[in-house]
Amino acid sequence: MLQRWGRTAARHHWRVLAGWVVLIAVVWMQRSGAVATLALLPELARARAWLGGALGVGAIALFADQAVMAGSYLRLDTRHDYSANRAFAELLRGDPTLAGAVVMGEPDAPLWSLAYYADNRLYLPREGTYRAWGITGPHRTRGYDLASLLDAARRVRTECACPVVVTLGWPLDAVGTFKIFADTPVEEQFVVTEAARDEFRAATRPLARLGPTITDENYDAYVLR
Repeated sequence: MLQRWGRTAARHHWRVLAGWVVLIAVVWMQRSGAVATLALLPELARARAWLGGALGVGAIALFADQAVMAGSYLRLDTRHDYSANRAFAELLRGDPTLAGAVVMGEPDAPLWSLAYYADNRLYLPREGTYRAWGITGPHRTRGYDLASLLDAARRVRTECACPVVVTLGWPLDAVGTFKIFADTPVEEQFVVTEAARDEFRAATRPLARLGPTITDENYDAYVLR
């Protein structure tokens, strides 16, 4: 939620800022004589002078708003990590039973920065491959479910003969269809049924709930029994 709000607010502020910068640049170029201007009637000249003053006041207000927004981001930085992956990496390193564990998750996008903090291999179940980050494209499975995720975790453990840690960004307390990147060309769905949830809980052991963070990259970590 914080991530979606932050992106929307940032886009709005950058659009406003870009508009003011363009207007101020045009007025500055005109005042400096960098561009040729037409002679104006006295009334229009006074209006232009008033516009320059109004733009100056608006620019001050805009920069003040930017300073307030920067302050709010700095306060968030002092309270929360940007992503849960740093704490997750510390968890993996601190547990000897997880040495060499393969990590997979749903959604997997929050794990794409894990490689900066830990050396554990990342398996992308929607792509059926080992890679530290996902690549959006038609090869990714758009519709996925908890039962398939558990099957993938079991298959990987058989292949690597190593621990497998699964992260879930969706609440197991609820069943239904969940979406990431909703209403976009890269929307992905994840289905949780009661039967799949019960089987997943029986097949895994909870490790930790990681979050909150500045973004919505929070998830629960489980290890396959």
